[in-house]
Amino acid sequence: MQRTLKKPEPKGNIQLTERDMLWIRAVHRFRFITTDQAALLSGSTSRSKLNDRLLQLYAHDFLDRPDVQQKTYAYEKKRHTVHALGQNGAKWLADNDGVRFPKGKGWRTANKLKSSERLAHQVGVVDTVLHFEGAVATGDGLFMSHQDELLAQTDWPSGLKSYRLPTMTEQRGVMVERGTDPDYTFTISRTVAGKRQDSLCFLEWDNSSEDFIKANRLASSIAQKHRCYADAYRRKLHTELYGFNNFRVLFVIKGTPERVTKMRGVCDQVVEQAPKGIFWYTTADELETKGPLVDIWITGDGKQRPLV
Repeated sequence: MQRTLKKPEPKGNIQLTERDMLWIRAVHRFRFITTDQAALLSGSTSRSKLNDRLLQLYAHDFLDRPDVQQKTYAYEKKRHTVHALGQNGAKWLADNDGVRFPKGKGWRTANKLKSSERLAHQVGVVDTVLHFEGAVATGDGLFMSHQDELLAQTDWPSGLKSYRLPTMTEQRGVMVERGTDPDYTFTISRTVAGKRQDSLCFLEWDNSSEDFIKANRLASSIAQKHRCYADAYRRKLHTELYGFNNFRVLFVIKGTPERVTKMRGVCDQVVEQAPKGIFWYTTADELETKGPLVDIWITGDGKQRPLV
């Protein structure tokens, strides 16, 4: 049964609250958030009031609702409502936060994803990031920096897509360009004996549908991701772009522990020019039930580790 995404008529004027601003900034940071994620971000306790307010922000064009969610969640037990940035939301960000958007960008068009799988994937990414954010917020002496904050602190190369690692991979004996776009980039930091320690993390959220290995090394696969991150380590792209000496690739897998074992097998098979210990694996179930900071992680070299 599909939901109706008919946009209501706006009722009078609307005065943005701090909670509204939080949601507008969140859809800009993450691109999409669900109603559940909006509640988690704002600490909202009344679902009916939450739904009414999100609907008014939709009516007044501060938020949008991508049509593809009808297909994505039509027959799921949990039928999310997904929110994106609306035209007035973009204008508010430009006026109040100094966010610069491409001229003439139409947000209804920008939010029309063709693939329902991409939407479900991004919702999984946001769920994972919010688990990290919540765990860090309650941790002792920990803090988290999001990818937009990291980008603002670096002199990002002109012409390079934001957050993209300009990696290369071997194809028929020749090294060719094959950029790597982490699902999310962030740092977790703490102070030990008066000295700050930063961990640069590249998140890869895996929905268990991607092939492990493909004959075409340029095609997206689990092996391709491992080769490209190994290339980033070998060429020190993390230092060149972000100024960190090391990084971790965190694979969060919506699947069974057996897929973790198979991923580690791919790591053993294809990673040659980087330490296998930069690759960390866990399942989404483990992360959600135990939290991301404890010893739920298995590294590429077979060690069970806590994140901090």
